[in-house]
Amino acid sequence: MATTADGRDELNRLLGGYRVTQLLYVAARLGIADLVAHGAMSAAEIADAAGSHVDATSRFLAALADLGVLARSDGDTYVLTAMGSLLRDGQRGGLRAAALSYGSPWWWSAFGQLEASVRTGQTGFELVYGRPLFPWLADHPDAADVFNANMAAMIDGDVVLACGFPFAAVSHLVDVGGGRGQFARAFLKRFPAARASVIDRPDVVAGVLGECDAGIRDRLTVHGASFFNRLPVTGDAYLLKDILHDWDDDNAVRILQRCADAARPHGQIILAERLLNDADFDDAVRGVDITMLALTGGRERTRTDYTRLLTRAGLVPGGEYRAGGGYSLIAAHPKPDESADATPLDG
Repeated sequence: MATTADGRDELNRLLGGYRVTQLLYVAARLGIADLVAHGAMSAAEIADAAGSHVDATSRFLAALADLGVLARSDGDTYVLTAMGSLLRDGQRGGLRAAALSYGSPWWWSAFGQLEASVRTGQTGFELVYGRPLFPWLADHPDAADVFNANMAAMIDGDVVLACGFPFAAVSHLVDVGGGRGQFARAFLKRFPAARASVIDRPDVVAGVLGECDAGIRDRLTVHGASFFNRLPVTGDAYLLKDILHDWDDDNAVRILQRCADAARPHGQIILAERLLNDADFDDAVRGVDITMLALTGGRERTRTDYTRLLTRAGLVPGGEYRAGGGYSLIAAHPKPDESADATPLDG
């Protein structure tokens, strides 16, 4: 589409973004990328395999082709594009989990309250569902599965492990809020003499050990617990990956204090977060910041912001390591004196 000088066409394109989100969501739900992955199919064949309405599916596939997810080969026949392959189930580096999250009614409806969030500071999610996201997910396992899969896919564990932080020196890694243990498994695979533990809500970690290979399972422990309470395991490094951005400052400090308590006297805490004011990824990080406003009540932060939180929690900030996708790792360690300058907080 040609862009007019006043930006009208571009703004119209942006206003139609909701259609794009739903097209990709429905494509992921119907498994279109997996159906077409092995060769050209007609709209009728795709509809039959997906169990969908033939005429509606034909119109839907044409719209996906306009996006570049599919390509028309002959008439009403479609093949998968390289971009479309990112919607395949199990595709490494794929975005199917993101599509299933962003188009889900529970995610979508929170953004429907964005005006109220901007006016009041409340999350759109709580305005719709009457309680915060994470307790709601604990009672809705299907939605939790989608959410956890998206969190796991956001950053490749191997990319984090290659960022320059000395993970090889870590004998026991504790992944705090570690979801289904994807990063812990990557860590154990890379370092066969190390051990790891995963801490997350009981509903999140249930069955994790059963998903692990035998060579990993005997070096991994799983703990269903809240990171707002005393941590149930002691290690020499505590990883918080995509955790603090879900929470406001006071709650972030509480989480850090629990890690500091467990890490004393010689352990360390590792934050893996996107940073605001990153010249290469700032637009993307600000987009995630709006997601935090709508869904969790958290926020994205600058390096200075994280330094302030670490200091409040009685930790000494250390080095920073760049990982892929706009992520940075920030290392910290407890002050030698346990009573040093941590801001006391209840809980």
